[in-house]
Amino acid sequence: MRKLLLTLLASSPIANATSQLISCGTDNSTGSNSDFNLDDLPPEYKDTTNVEDRAQDANMKQIGEDLRSKTIVVYFSGSGNSERSATYLAEQLNLPIFRIERKVDYPSNYSELSEQARVEAVNNQRPELKETPDFINNYEHILLGFPVWWHVAPMVIGSFLEAYNFSGKHIHPFIQSSAYYRGHLLRSLKYLEDNSSQGTIIEKEVYSRNNLVINKWINDFFIPFDK
Repeated sequence: MRKLLLTLLASSPIANATSQLISCGTDNSTGSNSDFNLDDLPPEYKDTTNVEDRAQDANMKQIGEDLRSKTIVVYFSGSGNSERSATYLAEQLNLPIFRIERKVDYPSNYSELSEQARVEAVNNQRPELKETPDFINNYEHILLGFPVWWHVAPMVIGSFLEAYNFSGKHIHPFIQSSAYYRGHLLRSLKYLEDNSSQGTIIEKEVYSRNNLVINKWINDFFIPFDK
């Protein structure tokens, strides 16, 4: 498996972006993808032709028991979109699932949440987590899901990554955003690299909450690595 090499695009500092809403995939829907726009995605995500048929042909639930025993879905979710995607992946692939939680819950008020996320991002903080269970060490493949908060991965993702030695293990990111800007994706992937143990393998990501695109990621990437 290949190590994902990144070139971080130049962008304005986070501190100067206060006029832009926190990008945490928050909307008023109940999981609808009505606001999803393929034109906002990188080219490799735009071809969803017959993706449902390809996903069925892959027989996603029939991955080998040996691979399944080494794989877990881990996620952090703010508005619920990342949780829906994580649950979808766990159900489709019959995998265990674990939710990352901050020891002190984030505010439920949107403005307060946005300000808390901004402060954490600007100061590169590592919030304390509710739990960092030892069983995470038993897995070699971690499907890691999270939203983009203030143009980068939430700081609790850094807390999670720094709690474990993932050297030689594989992180498979599934990332969501309200805007789906390419720069936010690259910054989030660089954040994963910078905060993971040396030797951690950051695999090809999926940058969408659309199940058709997630199916394509599974079919084109997840299933083949069982061969």
